[in-house]
This record gives sequence, structure tokens and C-alpha cells, in this order.
Amino acid sequence: MKNNSNIQSLLTRGETERIWSTLSELRYIFSHAMLRDALYEMQLKSRLRELHKLAGDTMVRLYPEDKEKFTEIANHYEKTEEMELARKYFTMAGKMLEDSFKYRDAYTCFSRALSCSNRLFDSENPEVADDMYNLGRLSFDLGHYDEAESLYEQVIAIRENSAASDTNEIISVKSRLATVYEKKGEFKPAEEIYLSLLKLGRET
Repeated sequence: MKNNSNIQSLLTRGETERIWSTLSELRYIFSHAMLRDALYEMQLKSRLRELHKLAGDTMVRLYPEDKEKFTEIANHYEKTEEMELARKYFTMAGKMLEDSFKYRDAYTCFSRALSCSNRLFDSENPEVADDMYNLGRLSFDLGHYDEAESLYEQVIAIRENSAASDTNEIISVKSRLATVYEKKGEFKPAEEIYLSLLKLGRET
């Protein structure tokens, strides 16, 4: 009973000295400040996206044929979440860098193009397979044979399940997969692929 009396006394004293009221006001101020900061951050992000979009569009107009600008343009569109344009320019940049034998930079661009397509399409879309194929090529060139194998297998699965796929495209990917097996010293699966391709060639 004595403890209850002490607690009640403290509560009453707190009310008298407006401690609880002050704490409530502080909580409101703190919540208001957090809300204000959150809104400011949202506005800042929105403004930054607008600026990146402007920068990307401006560079496209000023440097339409300058391949050296493709990666920078892609970066701007990715930051403004224009994924179709980002994917387009990452792919163009990757091919330009691949032709220049800058395989690591090309790998990065193709990887980012694939990230864009994963946000744009479902996993069975042939567009995703196209980006996987590009990345698989660079993985092979860099000696990442396990990664190349995985990517090529996914490309084959997608293209074989797509009504729009070209038989020659599937043959090309399977041939590359066989080469990966050879590089890994796995000659049995490589031989099986070559025999299946030979049989397919005879049938067509």
C-alpha cells in the first residue's frame, strides 16, 4: 500500500510540474521531425531522378553516336528507374567494350543489363535469355566457366520453352555450352551435346 501511495504521489507531482505533458510534446516534435525528414528525403529522391533523367536525355541528344558515352547514359537512366533505356544502353556499352577486348567492363555492363531485364520481365522471357547469353559469353572469356555453364543452361531452357525461339539460336548456345564442358575437362557431356547437335543437323 505504501508503494502505491508513493507511485500515485509521483504521478500527481509529475502532472503538476507538466512532466508528462512535456514528454508528450517532445514525442510529437520528434515524430514531426522524422516525418519532415522522410518527406524531404522523398522530395530529394524525386528531384534526383528528374535530374538524372534530364542528364540521360541530354546526353542522348548531344552524343547520339558516341559509344564512349553509353555506360554513363545507362547509369543515368538506371538511377531514374527508366529500366528499358538503362538496359538498352548497358547492352550497347557491353558490346562496344567487348569489341574493344575490355572484358571485365563489358561483363559489368551485361550484368547490369540483366538486372534491368529481371525487373522488366518474368524469368522465362526470351529478353532475359538474351541478356543471360551476353553475360555467359563474357563469363567464358573471363574464365568463369561454372557461371557460363549455368547461364547457358538457363538460356537453353528458356529458348526451348519459347514458341518464338529460332532453332539455330539454340544450336549456337548448346555449342557454346559444349565448349565450356571441354574447358572444364568434362568431355563426356561435351561429346553428348555434339552428338545431339549432329543428329539435329541431319534431321533438319
